[in-house]
Amino acid sequence: MNYLKGSKFLFFYIIVSLIFIVNLYFYFVPSKFFHHLELKTYDWRMQHSSQKLISHKIVIVAIDEKSLKDLGRWDDWSRNKFPEIIKKIKNYGAKIIGVDVLFIEKSKDDSKLIDNFNNGITVGSLVIDFSEHQKTDKIPENLKLSSYQNIIDNENLVLNGRGLIYPFEKLINSYVALGHINMLPDDDGVIRRELVAIKYGDLIFPSFAIQIYKLYNNIDDEDVLLIPGRALFLGKQKIDLDNYSAFLINYKGQEGTFPYVSVSDVFFDRINKDFFKNKIVLVGATAVGLYDLRVTPLSQNMPGIEKHANVIENLIDNKFIKIIPKYILLLILFVIYFIYLLFGKILRVKGVSFLGIGIFIVYSFSAFLLFSHHKIYLNLVHPTMTNLSIFLVVIIYKYAVEEARSREIKKIFSSYVSDKIVNELIKNPEMAKLGGIKKEITVLFADVRGFTTFSEKHPPEEVVLFLNELLTEMTDVIMKYDGTLDKFVGDEIMALWNVPLEQDDHTIRAVMCAIDMIKKNRILAEKWTKEGKDVLYLSIGINTGEAVVGNMGAENKKMDYTAIGDTVNLGARVEALTRSLNADILITEYVYEKIKNFKEELKNVSIIECPPQQVKGKRDFIKVYKIDIK
Repeated sequence: MNYLKGSKFLFFYIIVSLIFIVNLYFYFVPSKFFHHLELKTYDWRMQHSSQKLISHKIVIVAIDEKSLKDLGRWDDWSRNKFPEIIKKIKNYGAKIIGVDVLFIEKSKDDSKLIDNFNNGITVGSLVIDFSEHQKTDKIPENLKLSSYQNIIDNENLVLNGRGLIYPFEKLINSYVALGHINMLPDDDGVIRRELVAIKYGDLIFPSFAIQIYKLYNNIDDEDVLLIPGRALFLGKQKIDLDNYSAFLINYKGQEGTFPYVSVSDVFFDRINKDFFKNKIVLVGATAVGLYDLRVTPLSQNMPGIEKHANVIENLIDNKFIKIIPKYILLLILFVIYFIYLLFGKILRVKGVSFLGIGIFIVYSFSAFLLFSHHKIYLNLVHPTMTNLSIFLVVIIYKYAVEEARSREIKKIFSSYVSDKIVNELIKNPEMAKLGGIKKEITVLFADVRGFTTFSEKHPPEEVVLFLNELLTEMTDVIMKYDGTLDKFVGDEIMALWNVPLEQDDHTIRAVMCAIDMIKKNRILAEKWTKEGKDVLYLSIGINTGEAVVGNMGAENKKMDYTAIGDTVNLGARVEALTRSLNADILITEYVYEKIKNFKEELKNVSIIECPPQQVKGKRDFIKVYKIDIK
């Protein structure tokens, strides 16, 4: 068939490759739409993944609505009561205290604040400003000690701030260290990453959580190494970083996952005294009016202090979200591309549909399982879009090709075979082998007896009417038995079985068809007799054997699907013997051997062996059998 020509395969390769190149472009030059879509799939996976239990090494002391109700406005007690709260937390046995509260301005009550913060276990916070108007001229020397001391490679892969906001200088000396509390929301406002480093001037500052973890694990500054955009080493622990020197936060749950206690309950001693023992205690605001609520993949209102708790927990249990390297994702895209190149051209529409859906299900399910159980993050959007776009193009191509193929099959076979066979060929076009094959067939020839005499006695119009009526009825019978109507030659009919579809019972089908044709002919004869017309009778010859079958003729001009060979010639010769042997149906010995055991189908007929006959083109005599219909 023409649709199998190499040029169409070349066109298939070209369109699939073009679509793949477009997908590669969006992979290397990401669009905001696909980026945002990928972020949403990440959030969905985070929300539906199995969350691990927390270590219970971190507790949160919240400046919440309850504490504001019990103690009054924050500004009224932040300098006089808050130091007492920090003192109590230390006395209750806390191992580390992290204070997510900035005391920028001096006041008359600062001495108490400085004394109680100077306890050897408290980590403070600072903010690096990115706005144009903010500028810090001079950095206190003691603040510089909180920056990274060991940095190699490209510092350009660290965000660069324009200003520094930190506690008043005397309070800085009370802290063991300070870390930035900046957060890096994505374009949609969701906090998914922890910035482990931000640059200001010549200094790069660790985050608040990093400083607390260093103190908790007694990690000295010389054992900390920052490689911007690549990795952070905390002692023997390695944390892989992205191009912003950040890592994805493995959130343990929604807000309230970590143990909370109100600042006022600490102040009034309304807690179990072992609650803080050997714990990391984070102190920060959770009250709505203090404006430190954040959007995360798991929460719309997570306090910033609990975000820090999640990061510290990640550092403690060393359970980070691992991002699949870009080269692996690129390899996945190429695998999808080559799968379609290999199978897209040979599969039909249904097969391509299963292929596309299968790739989507296997990849998506794998991406979900990897994230849910192993916290391995695999990009979902790019492979899905690559699969979907190539799939749609291939489906459109296949529909166009198969529609053309269906039209070609209908054009070739609609006048030869029944609609049933045409539809089967459209479903299974590989069965329509038109290039010429050698196979066993059964051929039937039916001829009108005395047609020459009949045509001489009647006007042409009447001859045509008679012949058309007879041939129409006979054609219907051939189609009924799923025969292939090869051709009409004047008043002669040639029909084939076992082509183009395989038919295991092709010989008995042809014989049963012949019997039915004679019965239908007799019914027509009765009708014509009643109408006072002359009668036309058929004689039929059948043979079985090998023949060459194919679409034959002049290419692009006149082609016929037919059979040629000795088997066909012998079938025609046997039909010619019906006159001398006074038979309606004659079959060869090859047909007889095929049907002799079909007793149930042939119970109403007699099969009579005739004397050996010699036919044109054959040196030896042949055996023929006459079928008499009871």
